[in-house]
Amino acid sequence: MNTAYTWLTVLVVVTGIGCCVAGVVSFRLAKTTVDPVHPDRASTLVVVGIYHLTRNPMYLGFVLIQAAWAVYFPSLGACGAVWVLAMYLNRVQIPLEEAALQTRFGESYQRYMQSVPRWL
Repeated sequence: MNTAYTWLTVLVVVTGIGCCVAGVVSFRLAKTTVDPVHPDRASTLVVVGIYHLTRNPMYLGFVLIQAAWAVYFPSLGACGAVWVLAMYLNRVQIPLEEAALQTRFGESYQRYMQSVPRWL
């Protein structure tokens, strides 16, 4: 493996992990749930920290980590896995969460969605 690809892989993995950790820390500081299965249980709309840059830092982190795998082990299957994960999150998981948060936080969440991008 080329050293440049190794360093790129490390950079992408570290960035992905950083996004995930920053998202979890922001939720913990706000004392709200991180559980993606029950976004309706959120007690606080978190809009600070990394959530000021992206509405889905943990999912962004997951996609970056998967992308790092595709950089390190380049193949059509690895690239396809990144695409499948991103599409699932974008078309299934995130819309479900957004609907629950819209119901829970109403106009505040609508303004947040208009001011902060889903990914980056």
